[in-house]
Amino acid sequence: MDSSLSKTDHGLAITGNLVYANVTEIEKQSLQIFEQLSSSNKADFVIDCHQLERIDSAGIALLLEWQRECKEAAKACHFVGIPDQTKSLIKAYQLQSLIAA
Repeated sequence: MDSSLSKTDHGLAITGNLVYANVTEIEKQSLQIFEQLSSSNKADFVIDCHQLERIDSAGIALLLEWQRECKEAAKACHFVGIPDQTKSLIKAYQLQSLIAA
């Protein structure tokens, strides 16, 4: 399945796969959204993962990068709809304290 990133009213939504083959392109797309984030007056930033189908270690690294971008913009980062497979990877990498799933 192709992957896409879209801006939402409260943050962004990822659809499809977040894997090594496309993570660089998805990251480039997300930069525009995060540039707008710093000028937003909203306190929270929501990353909707309901339509995320597959993720690998590169995708997990991008989730961490998005968390860092939120922190730099002084926004609370919330991941919603994280699939079980992604939760398993987060647990395997012992990142529960960084990515609340």
